Amino acid sequence: MGPRSRTGGTPTGTTAQHVADRPVLVETPEPAVGVEPVVTVDPAAAVRPAVSVEPGVSVEPAASVQSGVTVEPAVSVEPGVTVRPGGTVEPAVDGSADPVARDLPQATDGARAAEGPVRLGVPPAPAAAFQPRAALRDQVSAGWDVGEPVVLVQAGEPGQELGYGGLGATQLAAALAVEATHAGTELVVWVDASSRPSVLATYATAWRRIRPGAVPGENARWAVDDLLSWLASTERSWLVVLDDVTDPEDLDGLWPGGPAGRVLVTTRCRAAGPPGARRVPVDAFTRDEALAYLRHRLSAPPGSGAHPRATEGAERLAADLGHLPVALAQAAAVILDEGITCEAYRMRFVDRSERLGRLFPRGVPADEHLATVAVTWSLSLERADRLRDGSLAGAVLEVAAVLDPAGAPDTLWETRAVRDYLGRHRVRDHGVPAVAPVRLTEVRSALRALHRLDLVSRSPGGRPASVRVHPLVQRVVLEPLSRRRRRELVRTVADALVEVWPRLEDRPDLPRILRQNAAALAARPGEALWSPDVHPVLFEAGRSLGADGLVDQAIAHWARLVETVTGRRGPDNDDAITARAELAYWQGVSGDAAGAAAVLSGLLPDVTEVLGHDHPRTLSVRQELARWRGEAADPQRAAEDLAGLLPDVVRVFGADHPHTLTTRHELAYWRGAAGDAAGAVAALEELRDTETRVLGPDHPGHLATRHNLARWRGEAGDAEGAAAALAELLPDVERVLGPDHRGTLATRHHLARWRGTAGEVGTAVTELEGVVADRARVLGPDHPHTLLTRAHLAYWRGIAGDLTGAVAELEGVHADRLRLLGADHPLVEVTRANLATWQERIATGGTLAGIDESGTALEESRTAS
Repeated sequence: MGPRSRTGGTPTGTTAQHVADRPVLVETPEPAVGVEPVVTVDPAAAVRPAVSVEPGVSVEPAASVQSGVTVEPAVSVEPGVTVRPGGTVEPAVDGSADPVARDLPQATDGARAAEGPVRLGVPPAPAAAFQPRAALRDQVSAGWDVGEPVVLVQAGEPGQELGYGGLGATQLAAALAVEATHAGTELVVWVDASSRPSVLATYATAWRRIRPGAVPGENARWAVDDLLSWLASTERSWLVVLDDVTDPEDLDGLWPGGPAGRVLVTTRCRAAGPPGARRVPVDAFTRDEALAYLRHRLSAPPGSGAHPRATEGAERLAADLGHLPVALAQAAAVILDEGITCEAYRMRFVDRSERLGRLFPRGVPADEHLATVAVTWSLSLERADRLRDGSLAGAVLEVAAVLDPAGAPDTLWETRAVRDYLGRHRVRDHGVPAVAPVRLTEVRSALRALHRLDLVSRSPGGRPASVRVHPLVQRVVLEPLSRRRRRELVRTVADALVEVWPRLEDRPDLPRILRQNAAALAARPGEALWSPDVHPVLFEAGRSLGADGLVDQAIAHWARLVETVTGRRGPDNDDAITARAELAYWQGVSGDAAGAAAVLSGLLPDVTEVLGHDHPRTLSVRQELARWRGEAADPQRAAEDLAGLLPDVVRVFGADHPHTLTTRHELAYWRGAAGDAAGAVAALEELRDTETRVLGPDHPGHLATRHNLARWRGEAGDAEGAAAALAELLPDVERVLGPDHRGTLATRHHLARWRGTAGEVGTAVTELEGVVADRARVLGPDHPHTLLTRAHLAYWRGIAGDLTGAVAELEGVHADRLRLLGADHPLVEVTRANLATWQERIATGGTLAGIDESGTALEESRTAS
């Protein structure tokens, strides 16, 4: 079965109980980290290996139940590379509290790496002639001085639709973030807060930077909880900027706070903001600020081409532009580029305003801003079209207009999809389209021209969100386009995102940015991403959500896809099959193993009928179904299903194929989980010999098999043999993975456990003390694995006769879990029951009779530490 949610609730088949007056340790499982037994990248194969292993973590898919012992099954995950249900290859993720590494090596110096300043997020580059806006700064400082969060909100009446911005709130926030960095603030996080998934992803990434042991792929809920808890208690200075909050509900439960920190929010929604926030209305520039901007911006040195009296008419122009910062920037760029005066530009503006008045009628202030920017945009684009390679400027800007205003990678404009679009819509003489191939140099030149004229902003240094376009500009660009042209544009940009996605997922900040841009496309009116078929970008976005640890969001994404696709085309088309398999996978990862099994039970007949009994995707669904049935507390059925699957996998892939080895590993686990530990040992011994020949002795999967072989030996009654095997394995794991890798730490944990079971109680205590110290250093003191090892340490201290030490350790674990998980969480209940048992033994002077390892459930799940 799947993992627990950190916020409470008990997964199917898991209970907390106190058995025979003995401590029962029902612990958070530790998943496979950093290795997988037999997985290779085989695009032709669609069997997603369900086995999740690490050398140091017992494999595989679920919990075993011993008499009188409550157990907690663990989730199966695929670190590194895995073949997903739809036949695509991508990094896997754990949906539980327990992290999964995408790469084998992990941070080995978590504590020291977290000591220095941390900078995360990409604020926009400062505008030319940036105005400090002293009055607004004073209000922000006044709020921060008394510990209040500050919200920069577009000026307007309560309840009024506030329009599209353009007033400079984000620029002011960016300047304050940069100043905080220069002032030595130890943590500065810039968050694109336009959606809840974006906030969660950025928070999770921030926590991984602060505590590098929290690896990518860890469930974002846990990382976010840890970050918010840390912010609330740390003495290190911090600033979190939440830019462009569009829906207050997106931040429910996510507002940061703490005595050492400051919070700054920008929004166009007056209802947005944390409790107790100070709201600072942001309006257009004052008259003096607008004039100061124009004078500063237009004070070019002699010989630059600027008109010597460029500011002539500046005051009248500023008034005509409504002192709107975004419009002033575009006007100033054209004035400089053409070497004209403010008055000359103003005459063009007035004339163009009359011609565009019917297209953009003026009404409320938001409409006033839109109409003003429509005019300045048209004048800027007209200038861009006259520049070298300007024939592409309009089409290049159209691409930017459908993307996320917070930014998109400039590599999108280098894709074949976008360049083909530009070639179809480049404009030659007299505005006539001229289809012609487009060179990269032309694209880059057009982007530079648009940046020069303040139609787009480009961040220096190859930042991932390097091209930004203001929402007002986006709207006026798209407004005149026909429905057919908009549809073509959205499909083109979706194709471009798919082109770059596989190449860019290895950058930690890019998956979020790509998802935000996919979401921007999906939000555009029309059916562009749904007809004639579902665009692949929606599948990329869903997988990326899960791979970034946003499991709840991934489930919601796939559920919407399943509903939409099946409603349009039925349940057995290729897109529906893929979406249903993905939904089942993420449901299982989230802890809903029964739900995952139910989805797959319904999917199996459809996929068999459409693709055939031997198709790799059919085999994948069968293996997934067996896995989640086992996770949902039916290990016997899982073993039977896998025993029936194995001959078909051998026939389709061959005896030595990685997928065959995976199925054998899975089958061995479920045999053990169903009570046949001896059968699991025999199967894993045979598998170990095959893997030595096929994979080599240092393959992570082979190391995992050795670990799990040791585990089942112990479960079969040979604790000394289990300890000896793990002692032999540990040097190899340290050599392959490194001393601070989670797999290494888990191997040490298990070795201590089996040594204790074999009678070396003092050694178990000493070794677990070392594991506690190293897990606290690498993962953090509040990490579930650290708390788990502390709970086990308490048990062995008690068994060693140190009842007072056992109680003291468990009191600390109970207090920490209560703080992190809440009073009703099953782990808190288990810890409380164990603590009561040890306290009773002290109070009554009782003996240790009856307290033995069979009551501890130290390793009842495949990944119990």
